[in-house]
Amino acid sequence: MNQMPLKEIEKTVCKRLRSARLSRGRSQQEVAKVLGVTFQQIQKYETGANRISAGKLFLIAKFLKMPITDFFGTKDDFGPANNDTQRLLRMFNAIESPALRKNVIELCRHIEEIEKRSEREVSQSGPED
Repeated sequence: MNQMPLKEIEKTVCKRLRSARLSRGRSQQEVAKVLGVTFQQIQKYETGANRISAGKLFLIAKFLKMPITDFFGTKDDFGPANNDTQRLLRMFNAIESPALRKNVIELCRHIEEIEKRSEREVSQSGPED
C-alpha cells in the first residue's frame, strides 16, 4: 500500500486549512477566536510551524462548515489555490440558493466541455503547412 509520510500529511492539512479559510472569506482572527488562541497561533498552524490537534481541527471544520476529511488527501490531489480560485470559491459559497448553485455548476461543466472540445480539435488538426 502506497502511504503518504506523516510529514506530508501534516503539510497537506496546513495548506488545506489556509485554503479553506481564505475560500470562505474568514480571517485568522475569526478562526483563532473559535479555538480560544491567538491569530499568531493560526499562522503557525497554517505554516506548519505547530501541529494542529484533532480536537482543534474538528472545531475548525465545524466553524468553516466543511467535513473534517477535506483537510486530508494525497499530494497529487491538492493543488495550490490561486487568487482567482479563492475568489470563485468565496463567491460560490455565498450563494445560498441550491438551485442557483446547481446552475453555476452546470455552467462550469459546459465551459469545461467546450474547452476540452476545443483542445481536441486543435490537437487533431495537426501542424499547419
